[in-house]
Amino acid sequence: MPELSEEYKDAVMQSWEEVCKKIRDNGTELFIRLFQEHPEYQDYFKELKGYTMEELRTNKQMRIHGTRVMHALSSMIDSLDELDVAAGIMRKTIDTHFDVNVKTIVQYEDMFALMPQFMKDQAGDKYTEAAAAGWKIVTDVLISVSKERLAELQAQQAAMTSTLSEEHRIGVTQSWEAVCKNIRDNGTELFIRLFEEHPEYQEYFKELKGYTMDELRTNKQMRIHGTRVMHALSSMIDSLDELDVAAGIMRKTIDTHFDANVQTIVQYEDMFALMPQFMKDQAGDKYTEAAAAGWKIVTDVLISVSKERLAELQAQKAAMG
Repeated sequence: MPELSEEYKDAVMQSWEEVCKKIRDNGTELFIRLFQEHPEYQDYFKELKGYTMEELRTNKQMRIHGTRVMHALSSMIDSLDELDVAAGIMRKTIDTHFDVNVKTIVQYEDMFALMPQFMKDQAGDKYTEAAAAGWKIVTDVLISVSKERLAELQAQQAAMTSTLSEEHRIGVTQSWEAVCKNIRDNGTELFIRLFEEHPEYQEYFKELKGYTMDELRTNKQMRIHGTRVMHALSSMIDSLDELDVAAGIMRKTIDTHFDANVQTIVQYEDMFALMPQFMKDQAGDKYTEAAAAGWKIVTDVLISVSKERLAELQAQKAAMG
């Protein structure tokens, strides 16, 4: 990534600080300009459809979204001394927006194309020549990161869509429905098998340490956690007709578990390795050949998504020290 000189970095930050003195108004103004330049983008926001630009200036939902975007940009600007961290934040932004159908680089290029005039108008004399040059470097980096991440996500989506047939999807869904008829017991059973196969993982749960497997079967905390995991898996299985959505849910799961020190792919591989026998035992005759083949595709995809997301999070962690 290109290096920002100290002069450029300071100028970008000072100009952005000036804009953020009226963060709600300026967040709204940025989107007003986007919608004026590209009216089709207003239709991405169902709660904003049909409003005039003047009405949007005081619209509560418009001001909320504009403010969120300004804070997201602020988190990147605050990381300009470590551009790889800013890039990591941008990748996460791409992930969340990909899940709501913002899937082409043109959409990001159109937004960033507004920045020079927007900054000139809203930052006043803080938008110096150094600030303009610095903003050019920053937006070029963020667009480059966006292109790369979108290409990865589009490739994932294409691969997933082409490999999971309707027969496989139905097999997976029907077998999972059979397992979920006894969701609390089966959630507990899944973790019992994990702890039996990998006793060290029981230590991750301070409220479960020291219990025998028989004691865990009726342990309230064990049943609560097992049920949560089953519902998380259900949200992915329910999205198999849109595997990119399932992948997005998996990425969010990785994020929350990373913060709880589940930070290596081995931990996820060990869990998913249990699924064939678990499903065979718990789903009975619903675990057909089509279901087995479908589950193989689904778990391979989720492991691939997990590897990629963990690599990103580990790189961010290393960069932040």
